Amino acid sequence: MAATKTFEERLKAMRDLGARYLGRVYPGEKPDFWPYTTPKPGEAPKTVPKAPPAAAMMTDQNVVWTNIDEFDAPSSVHGEWARVITEAVPDWKRENVQIYPFLTGQRVNLPGEKPEDMDVQGYIVEQTGTGTTVDGKPYRVSICHVMFVKDGKVVRNNQYWGSADPASQALNIRTLDATRGEYRRQALSKKGRGAP
Repeated sequence: MAATKTFEERLKAMRDLGARYLGRVYPGEKPDFWPYTTPKPGEAPKTVPKAPPAAAMMTDQNVVWTNIDEFDAPSSVHGEWARVITEAVPDWKRENVQIYPFLTGQRVNLPGEKPEDMDVQGYIVEQTGTGTTVDGKPYRVSICHVMFVKDGKVVRNNQYWGSADPASQALNIRTLDATRGEYRRQALSKKGRGAP
């Protein structure tokens, strides 16, 4: 039986996962490495020599929720959104990435109620996505990911996307609906499924 890890050891494990996420390759940073890179006209599709460092951090059952559609989708479905965003903003890149590991949490259903303790662990990622759209307009979005971890791998990724630029946020909504939206419509049309 494995020894119970101390608080410091558990926190270090979350920091290490966060550091691996910080090292993840994104579009616009190392385009020859990122699998979602859109080839230029006449170019052959890019090949990826190995999986991005973050790939080994997710479970096969990892789900992604966003504040835009408020719906859980498999990471494979969400990955299609990443591909479409990259097509719309070919030089998409991140700035000011910050990681905050956590080992516990609290929640209340309504303000003023007694807080309920939660036994959770993971890390929060804050970053700004920037770039230029294919039609030459600036793109800027603020992103917060709350990554929940179990047995050393991310099992859930709650994403919050927003922008002070209405055109950037409209692009996020449009591309999300074109990808995750179809999955959501199919899931809700199945017998016995209600709105989330």
